[in-house]
Amino acid sequence: MVTIYTTPNCPRCKMLKEWLRSKGVDFEEKNLDDSEVMADLIVRNIYILSAPALEVDGKVYGEDVLFHSETLNEEFLSKILEEKARNE
Repeated sequence: MVTIYTTPNCPRCKMLKEWLRSKGVDFEEKNLDDSEVMADLIVRNIYILSAPALEVDGKVYGEDVLFHSETLNEEFLSKILEEKARNE
């Protein structure tokens, strides 16, 4: 399962979603402005300070590893998605 945590008007969120779509990755999008989404994360002891964040098979990755400055870290993303595919 792949989930992307976003906020409205987030350019990095849009960039990440477009990249995932271009790779044919199915994902669920959840809005961090939704109090139920945030409550669920807190119950799971997950604290996301900024969007976007990506959850792949229960592991959450923040924008600090998803991006290099304003550039998507495609190498890292490819690695975690390949790892996911191997585990399926």
